[in-house]
Amino acid sequence: MRVAFFFCSQSSLHSDCPSTKPTIMSKLAFAAVLLAAVASTASAAGNNYTCVIASANMSATDNTCQVDSSDTFKPGSQATIRFSGVAHKDIIAGNFQFKVYEDDVTHFVSSGYSPFFTCTQRGCDRTKPISLDLENPGDVPTNFTANFNLTIPQPKASGRYHIVFTASDQTHYPYDLTGTVSLVGSCTTDADCPANSYCQNGPGHAPPYSCHV
Repeated sequence: MRVAFFFCSQSSLHSDCPSTKPTIMSKLAFAAVLLAAVASTASAAGNNYTCVIASANMSATDNTCQVDSSDTFKPGSQATIRFSGVAHKDIIAGNFQFKVYEDDVTHFVSSGYSPFFTCTQRGCDRTKPISLDLENPGDVPTNFTANFNLTIPQPKASGRYHIVFTASDQTHYPYDLTGTVSLVGSCTTDADCPANSYCQNGPGHAPPYSCHV
C-alpha cells in the first residue's frame, strides 16, 4: 500500500487540501463576534465606572460590583456600591471602610465606613443588617448581599476618582475582601468642575456632562 504525504498551504493546489478562502458564513461569524465585542464595550462605557474586587473570606460574584448614583456622579450626590457573593467565614461583626482618591491630588479626598450590622455594647445583631445581609447567619458558607453609601466629593483637580474599599470582620485582618471602583464625575454647571475648567453642557453635548479644561 502506498501512502501519499502532502502539505497544505494558501498556495497549495492539491485537490485534497481544504479551501483556505474565507466563506460567507465565516465572514458573518467574524462580524457577529466583532459586533458583540463592540456592544459589550459600549455597555461598560455607558456605566461610567469600573469595579474590581479581590476576594478572600468573602467572594464577590464575578469579582465586580454595581455602582448607582442619585445624580450621575455629580459632586454632592450619593453613590451606592452594591454586590453579592458567598461568605466563607462565620462573620459576627465588622464594617466596610473606604477612601476616595482623585487623580492629580496627593492625598485621599474623603473617607468613611459602614458597619455590617446593628451593634450595641452587648454585641451585634446579624438579623439587623446595615451594610452586610447574611442569608443564613452562623452557616458557613452562606450567601450575602452588601451595599454601602458614599458622597461624590467636589473635584479639586481632575474629577476622576478611585474608591478603594475593604471588608473587615471581628478579627480585623486579613481583610475579607478588597475592591476598587474607578469613576468619572459629572457636572451640570461650571461650579461642579475644578478651578480653571468648565462644564461641557452646551449644544452638541448630551448628559451626563463632563468637565473640560
